[in-house]
Amino acid sequence: MRVAVLMSIYNGEKYIKEQIDSIISQKGDFELDLWIRDDGSSDSTIRILNEYQKKNILKWYSGENMGPGKSFIDLLYKVKGYDYYAFSDQDDVWLRGKIQRGIDVLRKYENEALYFCNAEYVDQELRPLGGTTYKSNVPTDFFSAILNPGYLGCTMVFNAKLASVIQSHKFPQLFFIHDAFIARVCAAVGGVIKYDGKIYIKYRQHGNNLIGSTVGKNDAIKRRIKMIVGTPKIGIADELQNLRTIYADKIGIEQKKWIDTIINYKRSFGSRCRLAFSKQTNFTSYNMRITIALKIMLGNL
Repeated sequence: MRVAVLMSIYNGEKYIKEQIDSIISQKGDFELDLWIRDDGSSDSTIRILNEYQKKNILKWYSGENMGPGKSFIDLLYKVKGYDYYAFSDQDDVWLRGKIQRGIDVLRKYENEALYFCNAEYVDQELRPLGGTTYKSNVPTDFFSAILNPGYLGCTMVFNAKLASVIQSHKFPQLFFIHDAFIARVCAAVGGVIKYDGKIYIKYRQHGNNLIGSTVGKNDAIKRRIKMIVGTPKIGIADELQNLRTIYADKIGIEQKKWIDTIINYKRSFGSRCRLAFSKQTNFTSYNMRITIALKIMLGNL
């Protein structure tokens, strides 16, 4: 089995060495290649990458600043021919067995399949903060996966069948972040999404996280309020409209109906209510359910 780990980097000099070392320490019945895209770094990241490349530990290239979402998907378009793929952030630490566990779960599926695991919150020095990304079981059915904000990308492993769906269609322009996007594609085309409650990542929180920082309750509350009342540049409905167009040949009739329900949720007050209080969807927490319901009612989905 050949595995490609895809990492997008932007000014990652502080933690990147620990992360790279934890990735290349993965063991199992597979061959692992680490591919990195630099998203326009201005610190010593390039020097660090060159040091590792000279040792044949990784392959990397640099591109224009696209933001993390498009940078990861650009990597996926350029890196082909692997059996499995995994996304990696630049500032975490992977526990041994992460990749092998993902392969073990996915290898039984012949169709498109995506795996993701739990992660432990740690501080800058990798000291436990007393929490995990997911507190209980995570809904991964089609209806829930399409509407949820997304699953944690740095915990994901997915198979070549899912990768090829992305690679064989045109580059998507309207999506917010890579992990939510690929989970929605997997769900939309009838793929399987599997959640593993075991922890295989130390998810570092340092105040500068682009996504997912849990530093301080006040910050968490502010983020939740902003998420509810703020109008996103690219909302879930916008993303699904683009996704439906690009992958129309792979999406079934019933799946298209649900996607259209979300795309057209603003048509009437009744449409908003039906979507906001739908019993077909489940969320990772009660707070997230309320958050999404309020976003729908306010027209900010």
